[in-house]
Amino acid sequence: MADGSISQLARAQIPGTWDALARSSTYGEPALSGIVDFVKFDLFATVVDQGLEATVYNPVVRMYAGKLAALQVIPAGADHFKDQSIQVTLGSQRQDSKTLIDRTEALWKQYDRLSKEVAAMWPQIEGIIGVKPKRLIALPTLSGAGLLTPDPATFTPLAATCAGLPYTVGSWA
Repeated sequence: MADGSISQLARAQIPGTWDALARSSTYGEPALSGIVDFVKFDLFATVVDQGLEATVYNPVVRMYAGKLAALQVIPAGADHFKDQSIQVTLGSQRQDSKTLIDRTEALWKQYDRLSKEVAAMWPQIEGIIGVKPKRLIALPTLSGAGLLTPDPATFTPLAATCAGLPYTVGSWA
């Protein structure tokens, strides 16, 4: 990971989980890179090479994107850790055991904290990158103000022509 890259900033939020998922045979580094690319595309409608992020993106925006990427990774981390034991026996001769923290619970707490941080950062980010588009497709619109579906009691048939032959459009008969 390049210094100051979005991947590095995401990893800084959840280092143990990030590293465990990177080593995982069911997840791996390519999936983590895919998450980061998804976040970049969602924010900027393009993906910049990791080595160029520090020169292209504002540091505050990189931090925001890193936190968003960490938020995307946390559910996979919780799934990864849910089947792991939180109590380990330390020796065969002695019956010593050590209880570890419940990583899934800690991850969901981290998720809540990051969600609040990301929401608090949005006004500043919006000022830097502008309003991000919610959709990339055009939605149908209506012209005119106050348009409502016509009242069937007052609806009048409209006349139109098709190939020169008159026909009625909108008749309730």
